[in-house]
Amino acid sequence: LNKKWWSDTTSTPLKSGIQFAHRQQFNKLDVVVGGYYLYNESFRKGSFSRYGRVNTNFRYRFSDNLSAGVNLNYQQGKRANFFLWANDTTGAYQPLPNSITENANKKFIIDPFVTYYRGNTKHKLLGRFYNINNDQSNELNDQSLKSNFIYGEYQFQQNFEEAELVLTSGVVTSQISVNAALYGDSLYTARNSALYVNLDKKFFDKLNVSLGVRYERNAISSPNVDDEENKPVMRLGANYQTGKATYWRASYGQGYRYPTIAEKYISTSLGTISIFQNDTLSSETGWSAEFGIKQGFKVGKFKGYFDAALFWMEYDNMMEFVFGQYGATFGDIGFASQNIGNTRVIGGEVSMVGTGKLFGLPTNILAGYTYSDPRYRNFENVDTTLNSLGNVNVLKYRFRHVFKLDYEVKIKKFSLGLALLGYSHMENIDAIFEFDFAVPGIRSFREAHNSGTLVTNLRAAYEPNKKLKLSVLVNNLMNNEYALRPALLDAPRNFSVRVDYRIQ
Repeated sequence: LNKKWWSDTTSTPLKSGIQFAHRQQFNKLDVVVGGYYLYNESFRKGSFSRYGRVNTNFRYRFSDNLSAGVNLNYQQGKRANFFLWANDTTGAYQPLPNSITENANKKFIIDPFVTYYRGNTKHKLLGRFYNINNDQSNELNDQSLKSNFIYGEYQFQQNFEEAELVLTSGVVTSQISVNAALYGDSLYTARNSALYVNLDKKFFDKLNVSLGVRYERNAISSPNVDDEENKPVMRLGANYQTGKATYWRASYGQGYRYPTIAEKYISTSLGTISIFQNDTLSSETGWSAEFGIKQGFKVGKFKGYFDAALFWMEYDNMMEFVFGQYGATFGDIGFASQNIGNTRVIGGEVSMVGTGKLFGLPTNILAGYTYSDPRYRNFENVDTTLNSLGNVNVLKYRFRHVFKLDYEVKIKKFSLGLALLGYSHMENIDAIFEFDFAVPGIRSFREAHNSGTLVTNLRAAYEPNKKLKLSVLVNNLMNNEYALRPALLDAPRNFSVRVDYRIQ
């Protein structure tokens, strides 16, 4: 209760919204119109959201082979939030001084497309224009941003039926232009273009093999920057059916991530924490492999599948924001995106999906568990003084164990649902957060909450007819105190009421 800053009669956190969608066909023209409005007074003091969205989708079918359309989306709103709490007790839902950021934004998206079929040949054109105008500032600095994103893709697909082979190839290009105080009021432009080819081949009616190659070109330019890089990546995968409902799979894929404008050139602050640019940041490369099995099952009138997989991921020059001193004076201390070295993540996951009648009642079940072991491959070169665990080899800000369960049962016109979300303790964070002069309360909170988190959500619904549905939701039923990332406490127990109505 000492964390509650609002009274029972005033300033009570409240979230409400309304959403609608209408779909209709006029001969060869398909039309979708939708809208959404959100009003949110957050449980975090000083944080709020007010925004609305309208969207319209059009598709015209010139013939059975040719169709074209455009999707339009406009969003406008205002919000305020904070990144760091004041402390872990009375200020857990209140901001660290000077960390509230207010944002008034407008977003406009145009997505045109054309699809053409001729026999076993398919042509597809995709495009996007995305405009963002963020008027954003806090007590210390201006974080406003204006950007334009342009995207275009042509895709060709040929199905060779006799050879049981599908060829997919294409060319992609995109460009984002950003002008922001965050980047020194300079205009930065990032470009990405790629060529790709993918082959899908079937053997013996049981084995499916996929091979793909992609060649990328990335570049960032500004009045003082001209950076360019080219890299190829490939992937290989196979799926083999050994039984009526048994499928084995294996895959290998290379990864490549070029630094974003923000990672290389951002310069700002969040309360007492400064963020510095790093224009020498290098791209991140790596590979991932997976081996798994999917097994279908049927028990009476209940059916579904189990899925299990092992994965192995390796990264070279992995990028991550790291605390350190990035200047000559003590005031030049904060975070900057750095290449932290070579890393490895090994793990496995299991999941189950089922639907049908269980104990005579319509039931849906979705469950999953993931284990991962994230480590440095070159730990001897890592500055362990920056880790809260010191010389223990665990990557920062990761959960080793994640568990999810969703169970829903229907009883005539009623449905009841239970959702469980479980996370193990986040073992390693930046050591600076262990000291209260940076952000108060992180160390004491982590010491008091070091056994993981289990969040319980309940929901109940009543459908008197096919048009109307009334729902009640209770999130964080046990009112657990938890933070999925340091210095930002998640929501306490909260209640929601929802009404869905279908006009036709």
